[in-house]
Amino acid sequence: YKYFFVYLVPLLAVLFVAIFKATLETGLTQTRYFVIAFGVIMTVWSFYYLFGKRKDIRLVHFFAGFISLFALFAPVVGAKPLALYSHTQIIQNGLMDSGIVVEGSYIDFDEELDLPKNTTESVRYVKRSYSEEDVDSILGQYDGEAKDEWIKKIKDARYDFHYMDRDYFSESRFLEEFDVAGYSKGYRFDVGRRMNNELSKIDNGILTVKGAEMDIDAFAEDLSSSDDLIYYDPAGEFVIYFENIWGEHGEVESAGGFVFVK
Repeated sequence: YKYFFVYLVPLLAVLFVAIFKATLETGLTQTRYFVIAFGVIMTVWSFYYLFGKRKDIRLVHFFAGFISLFALFAPVVGAKPLALYSHTQIIQNGLMDSGIVVEGSYIDFDEELDLPKNTTESVRYVKRSYSEEDVDSILGQYDGEAKDEWIKKIKDARYDFHYMDRDYFSESRFLEEFDVAGYSKGYRFDVGRRMNNELSKIDNGILTVKGAEMDIDAFAEDLSSSDDLIYYDPAGEFVIYFENIWGEHGEVESAGGFVFVK
């Protein structure tokens, strides 16, 4: 069994490198906290069995239980409070680094000025994992005449988007659900900035499928829900039914669906 722990140590090293890299980039989440706690438990277990003279599995169980309870219930440094603190710091640094907050106050409102992506994601994380009141508490600590406008803009900002419709497993199933009378045979496509091909591609925000072109970035920006992923060509030459659209920073990265061309 000793070789198991010998092989486990380098895998744990990779785990810690990956989790700390992600944490430095986008902040500590409760899930990452528990992954780190699990890594600590496995590391202690490994070194205990590799170098300990007395092997008592009860000590390992006791240590694992202690770390788990610590992560769940410890004040200030437990998973929940520490993750909130991490994202609070990211939001505060983002506000100052972007120039939205200067010397403790919001500047005059500027519609063109945006937060860094990781700051916006932290706002969304706090809102999703904690509460909107926590977001208001973080953003509301600064003064300024444009305070309310900035708070609304920051809370409404969406850099990443992923719109999903439904999975059409076959063209026949698709044809049963949509009226495509007047259009020729439909073409299935999955396209992205790194997987373009001769039949379909995304280039500078323009999606091209079998000669049909549309401004996909503008279309994605106008979407408000996942219930209307259908684009009709103004000239009536083609229609595109999307199964999914994914992107970030207002630009579509990949999409998939069907196109029907007259």
